[in-house]
Amino acid sequence: MSNGLVNLRTVRHFVVVAEELNLHRAAERLGIAQPALSRQIKILEESLDVILFERLPRGLRLTDAGRRYLRDGRNLLSMSLQASREALLVSRGFMGSIRLGFHEVAHRYDVFKDILSTFMKQYEDVQFSFRTMSSQEQIDALLRDQLDAGFVYVWNELPPQLQGHRMRKDSYLLALSRDHPLAGADSIDTEDLKDEPFIWVDRSRNLAQTNSLMTACARAGFVPKIVHDGFNSEASMLSLISIGAGLAFLPSSLKETDPPIALIPVRGFDVGVELHLVFRAGATTEVMNRFIECAKSVVEEGETLSADAARP
Repeated sequence: MSNGLVNLRTVRHFVVVAEELNLHRAAERLGIAQPALSRQIKILEESLDVILFERLPRGLRLTDAGRRYLRDGRNLLSMSLQASREALLVSRGFMGSIRLGFHEVAHRYDVFKDILSTFMKQYEDVQFSFRTMSSQEQIDALLRDQLDAGFVYVWNELPPQLQGHRMRKDSYLLALSRDHPLAGADSIDTEDLKDEPFIWVDRSRNLAQTNSLMTACARAGFVPKIVHDGFNSEASMLSLISIGAGLAFLPSSLKETDPPIALIPVRGFDVGVELHLVFRAGATTEVMNRFIECAKSVVEEGETLSADAARP
């Protein structure tokens, strides 16, 4: 018995013959000589070790095996066409997948939502796998090739293997409950914070953030008295702050969400942080290149609109 290996060209020729049930018409449709087509069908039957056609005085008739082979042959040609189309789309960045990490607060930035919305409308065949992670976890995952890109708070220089583009700049304010005695102030002096209890993130998972905030506190002349720490969720921190369990330093962008707390600047305390789209340098796919260019375009457009709005 033959191994039955057949190329796609032969399958396509068989399908045309099966549709025409006439070798002369099939040969004309395919643009080849009838004897050559007849030999192809004969070789195909020998290769498969089956009879696909009954030879009649006036044309052909499919056998049961031929009808089954026609069904499967059409499916095979369709799958081949689809595979070729998708390979082309992937090679040009119009199809593929992106493993995207983001900090839990990134969703409140318009630029984050605008980038995803714009890209998804332009590239409907690209699938995303989303992961909510701290900035340090995203950097570690990018270095291990477990993410393709991440929206990361950048506190210091990125590792040389990574590259980033700034999406948004933010600053840190003091977060406190609305009924706290200092909640009505326009700004707060560090002298008023020395005995206040502070709520802090998980320092082991947010080392760069902790170092930056602690350094800023030291420059401002005080050391925060941390009574509750280990948090990886801003929502959990907000819950404790709102009931007066402590103070915390949180991004100023939180104001845009109308939080159930007060956010006030601290005099002499200056911490800025930037949200970057970070990815592996020199290791991007075509679909990632398109995502990066889309993100840069959205940011540039937003900066242009802001500049125009600021002009008198």
